[in-house]
Amino acid sequence: MIHGELLAQPNIDAFVSFLTEDLSWGGPINQQIMIQTQHQVDAYALEFGGKPTKGKAFSTPAFTLPAKLLILAVIEEWDDGFAGAERYLKLAIKSALQLAEMNEIKSIAFPALSSSTEKFPLARGARIFNNAFADSNLDAFDEVRIVCKSDEAYTEYINRFG
Repeated sequence: MIHGELLAQPNIDAFVSFLTEDLSWGGPINQQIMIQTQHQVDAYALEFGGKPTKGKAFSTPAFTLPAKLLILAVIEEWDDGFAGAERYLKLAIKSALQLAEMNEIKSIAFPALSSSTEKFPLARGARIFNNAFADSNLDAFDEVRIVCKSDEAYTEYINRFG
């Protein structure tokens, strides 16, 4: 766990961001990505991303971001846990890790999923990350970071991951 800004992380090969199926770029991290890439990532995702599928991840060039790759993990907005949002989040995290491994990425940074645009409850987001990581091959990476912007998120993720 790291406390800070996702896109300010040094020495990262790939950043992960979460999007919903409609490829709306809501949320502060996605807005930063749009600004820093001068909207190039949006044009690329629309042209080459295909039809985004919940629970899957796809990659784009990092453009002007300080990384080799940007991985976009497609999730569903929070639905009180009844329509599968938790399952799709876990699948999207695992898909992002698999995609990074296939691209020989050695360091990857995820944003801590909390009560932002996707409205996931903080504790559930941390639990789902923990479960997804437990079911994945993290040995393929030199470093996997979860970047927590708020003190509340940092505390929750530290408590969840021990």
